[in-house]
Amino acid sequence: MSSAHDKASSRIHRRIDFAQGVSSRADDASNEYGSRPPGDRERFAPRLLLLSLFLGTLAAMYFLYPKAYIENNLRTHPQPDATTLAYLQLLVRVEPKNERLRLLLVREALAAGQLSKARTAFAPWEKVPVSQLPFAVALAGLQLRLVTLQASRANAANRTVLTDQYVEEVLALAPRMQPADLLKQARVVQAIGGYSAAAEIDRRIINESTDSRTRKIAFHDGIKALLAANRPAAALAFAESEISRLTPDEELWRLLTRLALSANRPVIAAKYARRLVGMQSQ
Repeated sequence: MSSAHDKASSRIHRRIDFAQGVSSRADDASNEYGSRPPGDRERFAPRLLLLSLFLGTLAAMYFLYPKAYIENNLRTHPQPDATTLAYLQLLVRVEPKNERLRLLLVREALAAGQLSKARTAFAPWEKVPVSQLPFAVALAGLQLRLVTLQASRANAANRTVLTDQYVEEVLALAPRMQPADLLKQARVVQAIGGYSAAAEIDRRIINESTDSRTRKIAFHDGIKALLAANRPAAALAFAESEISRLTPDEELWRLLTRLALSANRPVIAAKYARRLVGMQSQ
């Protein structure tokens, strides 16, 4: 009886030991394949939070740092570098409807001599009439046309077309320009061969400017433009039509006398010569 009891007890103990062994191996396997006890899971949760914060910081730096870098770089280095242009291109791709960024890219690409990049950035505005563009955008487009014109060969087939386009846009923007800026544009137009257009711009300045010095400069520039085109009669006509906007002096009568002689108008030359002499005798 005792022997039978001992055997039964021995079998029970062996089953208990087997069950404990199976449980131990299961725990080991669970730990091996990534399961974590409650304490480990609590330590793992903050790691996810830290990773999320890290990725968020990277994203913020990705979008905000380039802008800060560009602004600081442009303040300290007027000539943009390749890194600045690359960041600007990236930002324009991310925000294609952001006109401020696109305009900045056009300007900086032109400043860096990257004509193709400037053209690509300006492309959305290319077909828009100048009169419908924001003034700053229109000026950037005007500068782009001028750089394109200057980059073309003197005998290029499209040079005349480029010149005409530039002159047309200057004339279209003239009502929106200040006299000082318009005076600069008139000289650019004259430099690229738009002599008559330059004189018309100078005429506008004379009629619209309230500054006597600016009017006088435009008066002389208009005459020079027409003389450069070998049109002395047109230069004389220009001077006579605009003389009332200037204060007469010896220099003015002397200039008109020479112009009349150049245009083979001796009678008119004598008239202005008498005014010059009369002023000198006073």
